[in-house]
Amino acid sequence: MPSATYEPDLKGYVTRIASPAEIDVNGVHIRIDNGTQFFTKAANKLSRTQAADAKPYIGQTVEVYGKRHGKEHAIEAKQINLHRNQARKVRGSGIVDAIPHTLPFVSPQEGIVLRADGYLVLVTKQTEQIFQPPITAADAHQTNVWVSFHGTQRADGVVVATSVSFRLNTVDVSPVPLNEIVCWPLEALSKIVKTPVRVPFAVGLNLILIAQKTHRAATAETANFPRLVFNLSAPPGADVS
Repeated sequence: MPSATYEPDLKGYVTRIASPAEIDVNGVHIRIDNGTQFFTKAANKLSRTQAADAKPYIGQTVEVYGKRHGKEHAIEAKQINLHRNQARKVRGSGIVDAIPHTLPFVSPQEGIVLRADGYLVLVTKQTEQIFQPPITAADAHQTNVWVSFHGTQRADGVVVATSVSFRLNTVDVSPVPLNEIVCWPLEALSKIVKTPVRVPFAVGLNLILIAQKTHRAATAETANFPRLVFNLSAPPGADVS
């Protein structure tokens, strides 16, 4: 067992939980097998724990010891130290992709648990719930609904929600009227992002910035544009060779 004083091969936060056999830490794939040992870490002291009881969660601080596979951006984990973090405030939003019905650390009496944005979100009787029409209380607690939440993440990783807001999971694909399209040259874009913009594959390339009517009078330095579309057509006479 690596000592607590050894430098881990990777230290960071759990950013994804793919399965019991694979998690991501700082975006690096951590492969877990029967030989992987788990420890909990509190006050710089390690305590051995069974893999079945480890249950890493999104945002948890971990230390990983093992063999790196650079080309695969992965580590074959020999030991994982799980920090028992203090309760902290978190917020997030995303599609509800699961409704876990049986969790050993959450009783049915506490409320309903939704999984969204990588978090287990506990909605209790004290949680303020907002339902954006046509979503209602009767159809909010299901998968494929968009939820925004904030609350306190417990030491076991569950977020006890202070408030949640539910809405339909839809995408607005309505066309943008031509009179709402504003074109800014690359020089203006450089002022917006405060860094030089270099486009090596075309000269005279313009960025078409799709803006709301209220943004059309704003300056390039202050406008807040919701999305970008590239116009790859060069102006007449431009040398694009």
